[in-house]
Parts: sequence; C-alpha cells; structure tokens
Amino acid sequence: MTKHTPSLLALLALLMLLGGCSKAPPEEAIEAAIRDMADGVSNRRGAAVSARLADHFSLSQYEGRSQMDRDDTRRMMAGLLLRYPDIRVVISNVSVTPDGMREDRAEARFNALVTGGSGGLLPERGQLFRVVSDWELIDGDWMLVRASAARPLEGRPD
Repeated sequence: MTKHTPSLLALLALLMLLGGCSKAPPEEAIEAAIRDMADGVSNRRGAAVSARLADHFSLSQYEGRSQMDRDDTRRMMAGLLLRYPDIRVVISNVSVTPDGMREDRAEARFNALVTGGSGGLLPERGQLFRVVSDWELIDGDWMLVRASAARPLEGRPD
C-alpha cells in the first residue's frame, strides 16, 4: 500500500453506492451515487460500496502507474477501512456527461477531499483528488466500470 491509498479508498467508495438510480436522468442518478458512495466510506459501509463495482471494473492511480481490478480494489478497501477508522470523504464540482452515442454510458468528473486520523479538530491526513470515472447502466443500475484519480499537482487522471 502506498501512502496515498487511504485517499484512493475514499475516492473509490464515493464512486460506488448506487441503488435504484436508473429511474432518474443519468446526470442526477450518477451524482447521487457518487455522493452516496462518499457517505458509504465515511460510514464504513465497504461491502455496500464494493457491491456497485462492475465485474470488469478497473481503478488507475496517479496517471496509470498502478492498476487494480475489482477484487484488488475490494481487498484494498477492506484493509484501509480497518487501518483508518476515521476516514471521511467530501465531494465537490461534480460534472456528469452522458455518452453521445450510447444511452447506457456516461462519464463523471469531480473532486474528492479525503481526510483521516484522529487529530482533534483537524484531521491528521488529507488529500485532494481530481477523479474521472466511467459509468455503465447494467441491469437497471448505474455501475462504476472505470475510475482514475490524481492529486491536482500530479496532473490529470487518465
């Protein structure tokens, strides 16, 4: 695990919790899913979050230098929730763009501020990430199929 892994966990979790979002327009459904996932991480509901990863999910960290599949990501999330009991995620600047060719696909971009630790009023650790994610409507639910994240000074996510 790298020193940035707790932040990546929070980012991932905020991308994954989507129950029943398919009835709303994709923009609303995906934004709600992202915010629910952030709450999932903050409330330590890792299983609920990981259940929303598509079977073919992939996670890229820091401009593709590290790649994880669905199982790797679930294991990482479980470990991070054990290691960082006070992890929190705050989402901002969500932008969802439906695919112009396929109604069952969309891209979402947003910022994720991930904090952790029990440092009193201020967290011991914090990272800001710019996230790019791809979503697919699978069996009536918007599922996360790909996500990449980078800290603002590291460049743009994949």
